[in-house]
Amino acid sequence: MRISRLFRRLAYLLVLSFLGGTQSACSLFGVYSDTEQQKPESRLTFTGFRYEIPSPSYSTPVIVTETRVQVSAEVESASMGFKLQSFVEKIFLGGGKSPVDRSQADPEKATQDIASIKLPDTARPPAMVNKYQSDFCARINNRLSSIDYHQCMSVRLEPTGHVSAQGDPIMISRFGQLGGIVPTGRVLLIGGVHGDELSSVSIVFEWMEYLRVHHDGEFVWSVVPVMNPDGLFKKKPSRTNANGVDLNRNMPTTDWQDTALAYWRDKAKSASRKFPGPAAGSEPETRWLIDEIDKFQPDMIITVHAPYNLIDYDAPSRKNAPRRFGKLKGGLLGTYPGSLGNYAGVKRGIPVVTIELPSSNKAISVIQAHDMWSDMLEWLGNTIPMENQRFQDSRHYAETIRS
Repeated sequence: MRISRLFRRLAYLLVLSFLGGTQSACSLFGVYSDTEQQKPESRLTFTGFRYEIPSPSYSTPVIVTETRVQVSAEVESASMGFKLQSFVEKIFLGGGKSPVDRSQADPEKATQDIASIKLPDTARPPAMVNKYQSDFCARINNRLSSIDYHQCMSVRLEPTGHVSAQGDPIMISRFGQLGGIVPTGRVLLIGGVHGDELSSVSIVFEWMEYLRVHHDGEFVWSVVPVMNPDGLFKKKPSRTNANGVDLNRNMPTTDWQDTALAYWRDKAKSASRKFPGPAAGSEPETRWLIDEIDKFQPDMIITVHAPYNLIDYDAPSRKNAPRRFGKLKGGLLGTYPGSLGNYAGVKRGIPVVTIELPSSNKAISVIQAHDMWSDMLEWLGNTIPMENQRFQDSRHYAETIRS
């Protein structure tokens, strides 16, 4: 494992060194063609291991966050915009084609050639599902520089049938059983529980792309990249939903009535961003999550947050807690009234892995995301069978809850 990772890192470094030594590549922070050097407003920038060209589809400047490249309205007449999904896909999954030399090619053709390296599958979902997905992906692209519209569309998100407090659909992507392969387990992956933790949304999209390309049936996945669209799409992203509720304090644990509000007043000093809500499970996003757990019956739940830079584990026993995913090491966050770890991991016996990325606003690199994913898959393959064997009888799924 470690040797293969070393070879992978060396391969990345060789690619970066090659591009760094090419005059037309310039640097990791700016890439210009001969004509673009004279037009700063249409420059091609390279941030977070992704190329970016200002998209002409917006008539006003794109929303700026710490991870967003500002786009001016003057570029509306430019050719179609795109963002390459990653160096890995461009160099190693591009069918052997070398990158387009933009300095010698027609700009519009060059843009189309590079963008065509990775396109969505030809089959289309139903018109209404596609409309929901298209609207959602446009907003995601407008908010996060690490996720482009084509990448978002390619992972085939569809409405769950549930909406946020503000009425935005909660979108999901499913990667099901393949052929006669018996899966090791069922995994529910969730990002964007807190709308101001932008990096959690970014990495879940990165992992969805891995699943789209490499899903092998070892696990069945349900993936929700944004559980809190209200918070994410606010003009200034917020931790809470449109009702001002912290969704990770609103899960209906049995002691919620006695502990959640008291904890918020005494320990959280009545901080508005940590308000648990007027009642347990009061929020539509929370009710969706309960419904998804009941129907999907996951063997493991993975939820991504930031910025505490560790991996926490809530389960009837911490014996199988992960020690490391990439650079992130295992640690303890604590168990809070109304949290998902408390509700699912402690009360219902369904293990919950809480990944805390090191930064809320800065997306981690492609290499780090891949290392985390690789370690996580290995850990899931080893752990789910052991956890199922130890705790299956004590789990509370939909049948026991509804009886």
